[in-house]
Amino acid sequence: MFKSIKDHIDDEDSKEILSKSFSFIIIRIGGLIAGFIFTYFIAKFFGPSINGLVALGFTLILCTSIIGVLGFDVNLVRYYSRENNKNDKGQFYRVIACAFLASAVLSLIMMVLKDYIVFNIFKKPQFEPYIFWIAITIPTWSIVLVCGGFLRAKKKNNWFVFLSNSGRFFFSTLFFGVFILFSKDDLVPVKAHFFGILLLAIIGLLKSVKLLGGVSFKTHNSTWLLFKDSLPIMISSTVIVFLGWTDTFMLGIYETDDIVGVYNVSLRLASLTIFPYTAINSILAPKIAKSYNDEDYENFKRIIKFATKYCFIITFIVGALIILFRKYLLSIFGQEFVLGHITLTILCLGQIIMAFSGFIAIILQMTGFQKIYRNIVLVALFLNILLNYILTPNFGSVGAAIATTLTLVFWNAIGVWMIKKKLKINSYFTF
Repeated sequence: MFKSIKDHIDDEDSKEILSKSFSFIIIRIGGLIAGFIFTYFIAKFFGPSINGLVALGFTLILCTSIIGVLGFDVNLVRYYSRENNKNDKGQFYRVIACAFLASAVLSLIMMVLKDYIVFNIFKKPQFEPYIFWIAITIPTWSIVLVCGGFLRAKKKNNWFVFLSNSGRFFFSTLFFGVFILFSKDDLVPVKAHFFGILLLAIIGLLKSVKLLGGVSFKTHNSTWLLFKDSLPIMISSTVIVFLGWTDTFMLGIYETDDIVGVYNVSLRLASLTIFPYTAINSILAPKIAKSYNDEDYENFKRIIKFATKYCFIITFIVGALIILFRKYLLSIFGQEFVLGHITLTILCLGQIIMAFSGFIAIILQMTGFQKIYRNIVLVALFLNILLNYILTPNFGSVGAAIATTLTLVFWNAIGVWMIKKKLKINSYFTF
């Protein structure tokens, strides 16, 4: 198996996947450490209950922002992979304006419906003060996502991972450390998170403006057509985020804040399993788009096969280590978090299955089959909601983890089958 990988790394694409994914992983590890420190601070200063409320808040931010960004963050990768679009300044600024306005409208709707969200959906009056800080974070996070998508399209992958992942908790942790010196208010985590995202949005905009060489809203292409092309991606991206957070959302409805807090820590630890997947994913997207657009099908198949092998081996090793030391890792946050060890095991198994299946989303979205992918994830979302509705009230966090993992199995199995049918390639791991 390892010899097979070695035989494939003589070409430039494979070398770039290895070298850039390594630097991506280093930056991502920094972000993960910052994320764990942020979660650790919340757990130690405020306990599982506040950690649970913060997790619910983050769920609302991520789910709403992904709608507000309108699918532009992903579609910009395809747009700027075409030679005649590489220097199109105007389209980027138009996209930023559209995403910000759409997100601002969603934020206003959230604030208007604040009482309904707090008292009717979650039935948690203590969640009410969090809504304001959640709502004003949404437009700024949308700016971060669009800037990240643009920089990813320009192959600035380290900047992409910093904006979309690492920077978020790096700056949030810094602000948390400052704010906690002056106040022990329960809202410190969400306030720190807002200011961290705001700073990240400013940095992302400055970097994008510098790369484009100025500001202009003139473009030779229709933004409306780009929007129409982005809609299936928006739906898919929204569903993916909903899939990732349905379990937390349902736990917020059926369980106490403490249970949500413990589950959130388990979920964060399980996310360590897939950092190789996300590392390679960011580098792979423009390569797949370019090789497919250039009709270089041999290279297209080869880089997918290599990337899947590389990803699965690392994911399997990391996942196995987390499962082996799961109780110790959870105990770092406090003994009450060790209750999540079964949940953590189930979630890690789901991530390993995803890595085995390959890069389903990117392959379908970068080859023009985004509508098929949208349909797959829509069905998966309905399945996930149904399974969570059945399992979460009866089995709590373990039920939520089982629902999430079963949905991952279904979603990836259908994706593998569709890629085989449409593109005549195997996306999954093979020796």
